[in-house]
Amino acid sequence: MSFVSFFLATLSFFQTKPCFFCLLCVDFLPPKTPQKSLRWKRELGETIDPSTLVVVASPFARTLETATLASSAVGIKGFQNVSDEHNDEDARFSADEALRERHFGGFELQSHDHYRTVWVEDARDVNWRAPPASARGGDGKEGGGGGDREGESVVDVAARLRALFARLEATYSNKNVLLVAHGDTLSIATAVARGGGLGRHREHAQDTGELRKL
Repeated sequence: MSFVSFFLATLSFFQTKPCFFCLLCVDFLPPKTPQKSLRWKRELGETIDPSTLVVVASPFARTLETATLASSAVGIKGFQNVSDEHNDEDARFSADEALRERHFGGFELQSHDHYRTVWVEDARDVNWRAPPASARGGDGKEGGGGGDREGESVVDVAARLRALFARLEATYSNKNVLLVAHGDTLSIATAVARGGGLGRHREHAQDTGELRKL
C-alpha cells in the first residue's frame, strides 16, 4: 500500500528550536514535474527563508525523488542516486528511517480500500495492529516489506516520530526542517505535534504533493 506525502509542519516551542514543515510525497512525478517544482519553489519561498532550510526524507525511493525535486527548487541538492545512504554533496539533505511508511501487516500490497479498515481500528484503539497475512488466511508471502508480520499501530509510529523530533530539535537550532514522507506517517506526526488524540490522526491528512506547516 502506498500513500505518499510531502509533510511540511511547523513546531515552534522556543526561538532556538527548529520549525517543522511537512510535504506529502507523490507516487508518479512525470509528466507534471515542472509544474510541481515551480509550485513548491513558490510555496517554500513564501513560507520560509530557503537559506535556513534542511530536508529530511523517508528512505523510500518515491519520497527521495519527491524530496529531491522540492529541494532542487530552492537550491538544495538531493540524492543523485536514490539507493545512496548518505548525501555527500549537500549536508542539508538526508534520509531517516523514522519517516518510513507505516507497515500495514497483511494489508501490504493489497487494495487501498483496506486503509479505511485500518483507520476505523485506529480510532477505536491506537494500539491496534493489522494482523499478518497468515492470520488473515493469506499466503504470507513477503513483498514490499512483507505481509507476514504484524503491522504498526498508531502508537508504534508515534514513538519513532517523537524520537525523530527530539533528534532534530537537538541538531537544528534556528532552522526550518522539511519532512518528506507518507500519508499516515505525516498525519500521525501532526497529531503528535498538535495533540488532541492519536486516534484522530486522519483529521490531519494531507493531499498528495501538499506542503503544510505543522
